[in-house]
Amino acid sequence: MTGLLGSDTTFISATVIDFLSRADLVARYPPGSAVVTFSAPLYPAPGVAVIAYGLHQTRDVVAGARLERHTDSRWRVTANSQNGTIE
Repeated sequence: MTGLLGSDTTFISATVIDFLSRADLVARYPPGSAVVTFSAPLYPAPGVAVIAYGLHQTRDVVAGARLERHTDSRWRVTANSQNGTIE
């Protein structure tokens, strides 16, 4: 799945995220909004990256994703998890 972010997407500084609780962060936006956070990538092998991400809404979801760089130089998600672990 690919696509552009909508015009209603707001980028939030990592500094703001570090100093607000999840409840305070989500409360700043209209009901139904979500805040998505991403970790810095780890590179366990050439052409492979692993990130953690969080979806912060009414109920938080934290997961991980494995990305691989393909021959067209784009990164693609090749595995993900809903419980925060990637093997």
